[in-house]
Amino acid sequence: MDNLKLGMKIRECRQARHLSQNELAEKAEISARYLGDIERGAKIPKLSTFINLLNAMHVSADYVLMDVLHVQQSELEVSFEYLPPETKMKMLEVLETMIRNFAN
Repeated sequence: MDNLKLGMKIRECRQARHLSQNELAEKAEISARYLGDIERGAKIPKLSTFINLLNAMHVSADYVLMDVLHVQQSELEVSFEYLPPETKMKMLEVLETMIRNFAN
């Protein structure tokens, strides 16, 4: 996760809602100093703090995290992505059959 991008996105959301750091910090039950550290990317909030921030700003986690998380696709996922839909369906059927067989 990119700390700086997360902090910038939180700051962007806060400013879009016309909240000062003090106001948001109070609503999220954290110190303004800690919020400043988060917005600068110096600290990453724990999950409960992150949820409190989101709730205080009435913003969803997916909106805040969509440009922050780095998800690395495997070579298999990339190859699968470019297959025709019929081939994907056949491969999924084969995998489902294999999973059922190994589960027994």
